[in-house]
Amino acid sequence: MSAPEDTMSEHRTSVTDSAVTDSAVTDSAVTDSAVTDSAVTGSAVTGSAATGRRTTTTIGVLFLSAFALYGAGSLLAAGTTSTAGAGGAPAAGVVLILVNSLAVLAIGILFVPVLARRSPAAATAYLAARIVEAVLLAVGGAALWALAAAQGDPLVGGVLVALNDAAYALGMATLGAGSVVLCVTLLRAALVPRGVALWGAVGYTLFALGSVLELLGITGAGLVLAAPAGLFEVFLGIWLIAVGLGRRGADTTAVAMSTKDR
Repeated sequence: MSAPEDTMSEHRTSVTDSAVTDSAVTDSAVTDSAVTDSAVTGSAVTGSAATGRRTTTTIGVLFLSAFALYGAGSLLAAGTTSTAGAGGAPAAGVVLILVNSLAVLAIGILFVPVLARRSPAAATAYLAARIVEAVLLAVGGAALWALAAAQGDPLVGGVLVALNDAAYALGMATLGAGSVVLCVTLLRAALVPRGVALWGAVGYTLFALGSVLELLGITGAGLVLAAPAGLFEVFLGIWLIAVGLGRRGADTTAVAMSTKDR
């Protein structure tokens, strides 16, 4: 082979080697990019799941806390309606009721991102219900506080007691209606087992009905019909702490599976 032919052969070999090297580098870069994207996506999913878990745990704690706060607060504040209501216990009860208002407001706020991904309307309705409940319970607490200072004035005392009762019944009716929306959304999104969501929907419907009957003057109806919803709130609080939401179809699980398939 002549010198020119040798030179051309070496040139072709050099070009081929360069192309192979460039291809390998490109493939390596693409692979590294894919691995990096997968790692970033996986990290985002893990972070989102951790944040969601903390949120549901917090909501569960608030459910149980609100239940205990208003229960204890109402028992202590009941002393303001008696002749011995001038002690410190009724005042402490009113403080607990006001703290409960903050707790139920926080529940509504924390549920917004959870519900908004499934139904923005449901998220708005539930938050509105919790805001109304918080305000009305605070009004009732303020009425009991004023009642403690109005001992000996039966007219003023009667008005304040009636105000507290009406504020509570209206607040519970609003809570019941908003919580039915919550439970229906949980059911449709499979965020809790079907039986749990149905229990809540039925229980809160009865709860709202009982509160309306109380507003209409049927004394005791609210207490009788409140039992299913009250037990549900305790159960849901424990469930959110121990299990969380969406174990049967959470968004994070679906994203994680999609990422793995890539």
